[in-house]
Amino acid sequence: MKKIAYIEIDTHAEIASDFMNLMNDSKEFSVDYYFSQRIKNQIQTNNEAVFLSDNSMILDQLKLKKYDLIIIGTVHRYFNTFLNITNKYNTSVIVHNLNFSKASKLDLIKNVFKEDVVYRLKLWWKEGLFNAPKVYKKSKNLLILDREFSSQEYLFLPLFYTKEFIQNKSERLTVVIPGESLRKRRNYEHILDVVQKTERAESIEFVFLGKAKGEELDAIEKVSNQFNTTYFKERVSQQDFEIWMKKADVLWCPIQQQTEFFSQKECTEKQK
Repeated sequence: MKKIAYIEIDTHAEIASDFMNLMNDSKEFSVDYYFSQRIKNQIQTNNEAVFLSDNSMILDQLKLKKYDLIIIGTVHRYFNTFLNITNKYNTSVIVHNLNFSKASKLDLIKNVFKEDVVYRLKLWWKEGLFNAPKVYKKSKNLLILDREFSSQEYLFLPLFYTKEFIQNKSERLTVVIPGESLRKRRNYEHILDVVQKTERAESIEFVFLGKAKGEELDAIEKVSNQFNTTYFKERVSQQDFEIWMKKADVLWCPIQQQTEFFSQKECTEKQK
């Protein structure tokens, strides 16, 4: 049986949870999970081998066992640590932002001063921001979660839509808009415009399934006075997220045609 270590000490708890569900009944692989406290709090675990970890602990923890493969769930910080891991072990990295994975040192230097300067300077001085390109280059495999972006360079990892559930029946149509309510990622201006123009809105419930704040929260609250809406001011737990996804009759994901991560443009369509 092959031994895998899955590391998520940064951001994507939902992806770690999907990987856990996928590997749950595996007869060929045994997986140890290394999660930060914040990630661990968002994931329901059963009999999986889950270890609390962080940037200061993970290198020592990996020394204690022999793994055939290390999978790093997110490389958006702790670049020095992850570079050490890719140098020492057979490592695969899940890539969430293609252009960020290809960014040069000069690109990163320029982007430091475009926004969130204090945080980005911290990534530069304390976490080895300029080692980010090396992490991706040193990894044995780069994994992508969208088949459309797969290639010889990026291997498709089929994590999504692996769950089976019975669709709930309701007289009211439930439209779920998953993800944090941020205009950078989704076209919320278009969403709210459509909601307000919807005929027979009394028979539809719109669920903004993610934390809303700032201008997006203000706009959603205005709409909620006239239409059936559910929204959240705090981060949605994994359990609540699963419940609402199962209730959904329609998933509405109007992502922006162009988004940015770390001031690096990301396209939602495969560039030819």
